Amino acid sequence: MNAAISITLCWFFWFGAAQKDVINRNAGTSAGVRSVPVIVENKIREAWQDFKTKKEGAYASLLADDFTTVEIDGEGPHEKQAAVREVGAGTLRSYSLKDLKVKALCANVALATYLAETDGTLPDGKVTHGTVAVTEVWVRRANEWKNLRYHESELK
Repeated sequence: MNAAISITLCWFFWFGAAQKDVINRNAGTSAGVRSVPVIVENKIREAWQDFKTKKEGAYASLLADDFTTVEIDGEGPHEKQAAVREVGAGTLRSYSLKDLKVKALCANVALATYLAETDGTLPDGKVTHGTVAVTEVWVRRANEWKNLRYHESELK
């Protein structure tokens, strides 16, 4: 069943990228697929550091234009612009990423899962500390890796 889901996701994202004519024609090599987990892991770490250091432009450049996120705030899905505004709204004092795993579903789609432990201050001044389980979908478009979906679930 996992193979069927992976094939379906790859077809869906490949077809969408092909429609936009942005698929990387050389990405199907086995060496290219093997390097995907390292590339995506580095992008994830870069995004968290950009968020912490309030680099809105750098953070935004890692998100696909059609990016969406579902966070523990209970406000439902947010689009890219709302996610970028969050960078400057609160303060992320520290974070730790654990059990980070990235799986290349195909040459242009990767799935990442990990735990993120954070300490910070929300825009309303409330101090927060917690751990969330994160799932991200990354896609390669125009030969650049972009975060397409981010979902977090609070762990108690």
